[in-house]
Amino acid sequence: MIALRTALPKPALQEFVRIFAQREVHPFESGAPLILEPVPARLEQLLEFQFGVPYTVHHSLGYDLTTPRQAIVGAQVGGCAQIELSPGVISFGVFFRPTGLSRLFALPVREISHQSCDAALISDLLVPLRDRLADCATFEQRVQTMEVVLLGMASRVPRKEIMVAVAEHVFSSRGVVSSISGLAGKAGLGIRQFERQFLREVGMSPKLYARVARFQSALDAKIASPDRTWLEIAHSLRYHDQMHMIRDFELLGGDTPRQLLSQIGDARPGALAPDTSEKNFSR
Repeated sequence: MIALRTALPKPALQEFVRIFAQREVHPFESGAPLILEPVPARLEQLLEFQFGVPYTVHHSLGYDLTTPRQAIVGAQVGGCAQIELSPGVISFGVFFRPTGLSRLFALPVREISHQSCDAALISDLLVPLRDRLADCATFEQRVQTMEVVLLGMASRVPRKEIMVAVAEHVFSSRGVVSSISGLAGKAGLGIRQFERQFLREVGMSPKLYARVARFQSALDAKIASPDRTWLEIAHSLRYHDQMHMIRDFELLGGDTPRQLLSQIGDARPGALAPDTSEKNFSR
């Protein structure tokens, strides 16, 4: 059995953090020694701490990774991975907005896009923070401890760069944007210059970024409201038709919408968090 607990951040952190989540894996009723959950493409940046048995990530590119005690994970859009969960796993994660971790830790977005690494290599703060979180008796205490640290960092964050503001706007708009040329115009750039700068600073093209944002929004919409039909969700997100949405699911999630939803488990706790961010940007 997998027990998942979640908590929304304080208002002062909502422009950086979508949700806090804790996963605890207990013995499965079936007696199975482990389960596999798909991890589809996502734009959120993740800071995760392990307090029990580490779990293994099987990447679609053909290699495996055992999670470190503290890990930073950037946007993942290069294909679907699977996580191997067994009883004894206890993990606490902060699901940041797509640029939230980068802004708080002064890490360029592009440097962690498509990457995961031991967070100890990024900041000296994170190993002692992991120890403090391990000493907390409850999930609520871990959230409070994490919020104190992040609030202190948030007070020192500089003004957003224009491409960061664009990326946040596209994510908040659920990937439904009028055109790439329209985004370029609002940023005060020509379309080719805009595409090059977005790719350089965010680590992927604006078209792919918007595509992943829309895919995530479709998946999250179904998780949050199971009674909604896939056809209704496709129309609300301005897919040409349901088959257009299905193709995105197969590319970015590794399966059809129905199959992915049946396998995903707790891999999308961000689906439980409303988006409260500012949707406009300007020079």
